[in-house]
Amino acid sequence: QSPRPLMASDTQARLLAKHGELMDGRAIQALLKYPSDRQFRRAVAAGTVPVPVFRLDGRRGWFARTD
Repeated sequence: QSPRPLMASDTQARLLAKHGELMDGRAIQALLKYPSDRQFRRAVAAGTVPVPVFRLDGRRGWFARTD
């Protein structure tokens, strides 16, 4: 019997448990498997990150909603 495929809700629940409502740039970079911070920043500048990223007033770096 093959293992049950991972459901989107399972992934979302795990991410919420680990990161809360917001993921920081390091977590986004690791989840999307960018090999370096520099490549992640270049992707943000080029608009090619596959999830919406944004900045928060008073905080450094990029963030994304976990959901």
